[in-house]
Amino acid sequence: MVTSTSSSRGYRLKPSLATSATSWMESVITSAHINAVGKSMRVTLHLLPTRKESKTVELKKGATAEQAIRALGLLPDAWIPIRGNEPLPLDEPLKDGDELKLISVVSGG
Repeated sequence: MVTSTSSSRGYRLKPSLATSATSWMESVITSAHINAVGKSMRVTLHLLPTRKESKTVELKKGATAEQAIRALGLLPDAWIPIRGNEPLPLDEPLKDGDELKLISVVSGG
C-alpha cells in the first residue's frame, strides 16, 4: 500500500487526492496481479429473450452470478440467471467456462 502523499516532483497532494490515487493504483495493481497469476475466469452470458445476444466476461475466480450480471452493466433484479435448466441464486459462485442464460424479468398489468 502506498502511504506517501508526495509526488516525484516534490509536490504534496491533498490527503483526499492521495487516498484516491492510492485506491486507484491498488485497484490497477490488483487487477494486473489477478490476470498475471491466472486467478480469473471467463463466463459466457446469453441474454434472452429480448436481446438475443451472448457476451463473455472475465471475472475474479469465485465471482457470483450477481457480479457477472453487474459486469455487463445490468441490474441483477431485472434478470434471472439460469445454468443448464436450473435457476441460480444471485449469490451462487460461478466456475470458469460456465454458460448462463439471463432471462429478463417482465412485469406489468
